[in-house]
Amino acid sequence: MSEKGYTVEGGHPDLHSLDDGTQVRYKYKRGEFAGTVIEAEIRDGHIVYEGEQYSPTGAARVALRNVRGEEYEVNGWEWWEYRDDEGRWIELKNVRA
Repeated sequence: MSEKGYTVEGGHPDLHSLDDGTQVRYKYKRGEFAGTVIEAEIRDGHIVYEGEQYSPTGAARVALRNVRGEEYEVNGWEWWEYRDDEGRWIELKNVRA
């Protein structure tokens, strides 16, 4: 099942509000992976992680599997944060209409 508004061809309409090349990340703050940072970028309405295009949730699931070695249910809009023009990290969910 796809996220509302997301298509493989067009990406997600809300991600188009961010410039191509906008950095996104997830930073583990505690536990076994504390300090680990997962990075990606916005391109054409997708999150590009390790050279592949995904929805926010799809990218988060792949990143979690790569780092933790297990499948996890996650809401990518709440998981990722993006860097704004002033260098601040903002939760990705804030770009949703």
